[in-house]
Amino acid sequence: MRPLLIAVLMSLCFLQTSAQVFRPAYDAAADRLQRQYNAGAYDSIFLSFSPAMQRALPPAATAQFFDNLKAGAGNISTQRFASERGPVAIYRARFERGAFFTELVLAPDGRIAGLMIKPDTEAPLPEMPPNQTAMTFPLQGEWTVFWGGDTREENYHVTVPAQQGAFDLVITGPNGRSFRSNGARNEDFFAFGQPLLAPCDGEVVVAVDGIPDNRPGVMNAQVPLGNVVVLRTAAGEFAVLAHFRRGSVAVRPGQAVRAGERLGAVGNSGNSSEPHLHFHLQDRVDLQTAQGIKCYFGELRVNGAVRTRYSPVRGERISAQ
Repeated sequence: MRPLLIAVLMSLCFLQTSAQVFRPAYDAAADRLQRQYNAGAYDSIFLSFSPAMQRALPPAATAQFFDNLKAGAGNISTQRFASERGPVAIYRARFERGAFFTELVLAPDGRIAGLMIKPDTEAPLPEMPPNQTAMTFPLQGEWTVFWGGDTREENYHVTVPAQQGAFDLVITGPNGRSFRSNGARNEDFFAFGQPLLAPCDGEVVVAVDGIPDNRPGVMNAQVPLGNVVVLRTAAGEFAVLAHFRRGSVAVRPGQAVRAGERLGAVGNSGNSSEPHLHFHLQDRVDLQTAQGIKCYFGELRVNGAVRTRYSPVRGERISAQ
């Protein structure tokens, strides 16, 4: 599975120049960009682009980029100069739902000639509250934690607020691989089609099916969760289980389920490069505005030993006790 950043490269039409940053001009441009972005004035942002930037990002593409950024991160709360690299001024920006770096290049006439917005991987991570709802392991047999834990090295999800405590789970064989043969088909992967169970009692609030399973190595970033089920618990926590096999989702919105009840089967739909389960807890149903909740399972077998009230980390082999 390949990580995907929450904010991606918008455009880099950087000038081939040895010019250095002239701080007053850059600070004014960054401040203007913040005001226009927060006000939703994307047409004004487009007009502040150099001709090359305007050709690279027409008005509709500019609006789409900033709409997506705002849906995921919210408005910019604060922004301050961090450093410079040749003609690039780098600002550390605190958004409502995350920290980002804004890299800015100005043309000689003061227009924006290059712009990149990417997650600030140096920012301290917020502390997550633990789950209040009892959680059971939602899979049968032994699984390997591909991504999981509290650090960026253990878990690439940690920079995405809702998914900060997420797990990606696969089945690996004796040779450490997650597939037999050459892994060209979903059916080659040990996880594909495995039963996927409710981790807790709850009400189904989201149930999506019909998204095709990807060919291994190809991801569908347009529908990141793919086929997905979201459960709401009595404590107001939301359990998100993603990438179900197409046609396998066995529940519907409004249905009450009990822990251990079959929800469907593991698949490879959405932003997934191989069959696996993505599982996390969050504090509200909207993925774009939610904050993550750290998940502790009531009891697990971890690398052969029984652990209670445990949150697994990358590389561990886990199963229900």
